[in-house]
Amino acid sequence: MSDQPDSLKVVMLTDVCWNERASNPELAIQAGEEAIRIAQKIDNKSLQARAMNLLGVVYRNRGNYAGAIDYYKKALILAEQVNDSVQIGYSYNNIGGIYRIQGNNPLALEYVLNGLKIFEKIGDKRGMAFCTINVGLIYKNQKNYEKALQYLNRTIELREEIEDEDGKALAMNLIAEIYKEQNRLDEALGYYQNLERIYKSNGSKTGLASVWGGIADIYFEKREYERSLDLRQKALDLSRASNSIEGIATNLSNISLIYYKLGNKSKADETMNEALRLAEKYNIAYITLECYENATKLSEMKGDFKTALNYHKKLTDIKDSIINRKSLAVVRALESIYENEKQKKENELLIKDIEFADRQRKLLLIITLLILLTAVVIYNRYRAKKVAAEELAELNNMKDTFFRILAHDLKSPFNTIFVYTNFLISHYDEIDDGERKQFIESIERAAKSNYQLLENLLMWSQAQMGKLEMQMVNIDLYEVVKTNFFLLEEVAKSKEISLETSIEPGIEVWADENILNTVFRNLISNGIKFSTKGGRIFIEAIKEDNMVKVTVADNGIGMDKETMDKLFVRNTRVSKTGTSGEKGSGLGLLLCKDFIEKLEGKIWVESELDKGSKFIFTLRLYNNQNGQSI
Repeated sequence: MSDQPDSLKVVMLTDVCWNERASNPELAIQAGEEAIRIAQKIDNKSLQARAMNLLGVVYRNRGNYAGAIDYYKKALILAEQVNDSVQIGYSYNNIGGIYRIQGNNPLALEYVLNGLKIFEKIGDKRGMAFCTINVGLIYKNQKNYEKALQYLNRTIELREEIEDEDGKALAMNLIAEIYKEQNRLDEALGYYQNLERIYKSNGSKTGLASVWGGIADIYFEKREYERSLDLRQKALDLSRASNSIEGIATNLSNISLIYYKLGNKSKADETMNEALRLAEKYNIAYITLECYENATKLSEMKGDFKTALNYHKKLTDIKDSIINRKSLAVVRALESIYENEKQKKENELLIKDIEFADRQRKLLLIITLLILLTAVVIYNRYRAKKVAAEELAELNNMKDTFFRILAHDLKSPFNTIFVYTNFLISHYDEIDDGERKQFIESIERAAKSNYQLLENLLMWSQAQMGKLEMQMVNIDLYEVVKTNFFLLEEVAKSKEISLETSIEPGIEVWADENILNTVFRNLISNGIKFSTKGGRIFIEAIKEDNMVKVTVADNGIGMDKETMDKLFVRNTRVSKTGTSGEKGSGLGLLLCKDFIEKLEGKIWVESELDKGSKFIFTLRLYNNQNGQSI
C-alpha cells in the first residue's frame, strides 16, 4: 500500500475497517485510526468523516457507545464543513442508532429521519436502506409492529434494488423477530430457516447468532427445551467470539430460563446473574429490559413472588426512565425549533414523526409547550427593559418546578399503583390474603399521596399565576387544628404517631380558611412523614403583640443546617424519603412559605439531626372590637 496515493490508502483502510468490523474488530480499529491519521495529514475532511463514521460502528458493536457517538458527532461536523451530503446522512443515522440503543426513541427518530431525508434528496438508496432499517428497529422497540414492518419491507425493496443480500437478510431477521413477538411462530420459523441458509453461505457469525437465538425461542415456546438450549449455546459462543455485549447478555438471560425448565436450578440462577451484571454494567436500555423481564419470569417459575415483584419494579423503573427521556427529548426539540428558526431556518426538526409518543404523556408535552411559548412571548415583550432577566428567570424557575413535578413526582404514585395492580391481577390466586392486603394498602397510600400532590399543585399554580382569590375572615385556630388532625388521623395511626395540641378555643386569626388549612395539612403531613413509629406531633400557639406564633413540632429524624438552608428556596429541590418510604415533591413547604407570606406572616424552621424539627410561622390576630385584623 506504500506506493499508493494517500487518498487511495484512506479508502482502502476504511474498506478494511468496515469489512473486518465483526470478524476482527481490533484490526478494524487499527485500520480506521490509520485512515483518520492519513486523511488529516492531507486535509481531506470528507475522508476523515467517512473513517470516523465507520470507526464509530466498530465501537458501537463493542458496546462503547460513548466512543461511538463521539466519532459520529465529529464526523457530522467535518461533513457539514465541506457539505458532504453522504457523510452528513450517515452521521445523522449513526447518532440516531446510538440513541435508539439507549432507549431515547424520539431523539433517535429525529436524527434518523434527518438522515433519511438527505439520502432521499440525493437518491442514495444504500443510505436510505440504512435509515429505513433503523426506523424499523425504533418502531419495533416500541412494539408498533405495523409501522416497523412497513419500514423493514421498504428496506428489503431497497436492498434488492442495490443487490445487497446481507442487508436484505438483516431486515428479514428483524421481520422474523416481529412475527415471533406476535406469536406467529410458523411464519417466524420459515424466515429464520431461510436466513440460516443465507448466513451459513456468507459466513456471517453475527447473523447466525441472531437466527439461532430466534429459532431457540420458538423451540422454547414449543417446549422443546433441549433443542432450544443447543441453539442458544451456539448463539452465545458466536456472540462471545465477536465480543457482542448485547448478544452475550440476551443469550445468557434466555439460557437461564431453559436451564430452569430442564431442572438445573442452580445453573439457571448463575446464568441469570451473569446476564444482569452485563446488562447493568453497559446500561443498554432494551437489553436491560429483556434481562429484567426474564429475571421476573425466572422468579415466578420458582414461586419466589417477592423477588419477581422486585424485578418487576426495576423493569417498570427502566420503562419509566425511558418515557422521561422521551419527554425531555421533546422539550429539547421544541427549544431547538425556537433557536434554529432564529438562526438557521432550513434546519427544521422532524417533530411530526414523534406520533408514537405515549398518550399518557400528551398532557405533559402540551403544558411544556405552553410554558416554553409563554417564556418566548415574555422575553420578546420585555427584552428592552431592565426587568427582563429577572422575569424570565422567575418564569424558568416556575417552569422547571412545574415540569419536574409533572414529569416525576406526579407519576411516582401512579407507578406504584400500576406495579401493585398488575402484580395482583397476574398472581392473585398465588399470594395469600396478608400479601394482598399489603398490596391494597400500598395502592391506597399511593392514591392519597397523588391526591394531596394534585391539590397542592393546583393551589400553587393558581398562586403563581396570580389567580388565587383570598377571602380573609376571622378563624378559630383550635377548630382548624382539630379539623386537620381528624383528616390525618388514620395516616398517623398507621405509624402509631400521636397528634396533640395545647391550643385552646378562642384564639382567632385573620386569614383565608382554605389557605390556612393547606398550610396545617402540609406541615402535619410532613411531621408524620419524618417521624418514626411511636412519635409525636405537637402544635402550640403563643400571642405576641398583634401576631400569633404557631409551632408544629415533631420528634422525628430532624435535619442538618445545609438542608434547612435549602428548604424554602424555590429553584432548589429538597425532597427526602420518609421513615416508611413515603415519597414527596418538596412542593408542600414552598406552598406553605408562599401562603404564609400572602397572609403577611413569616415561616422558618428549627431542627437538629435525630432530635426532630419545629416549623414556626406567624399569623395576624383578629381584632374582635372592630372586625379587622390587628
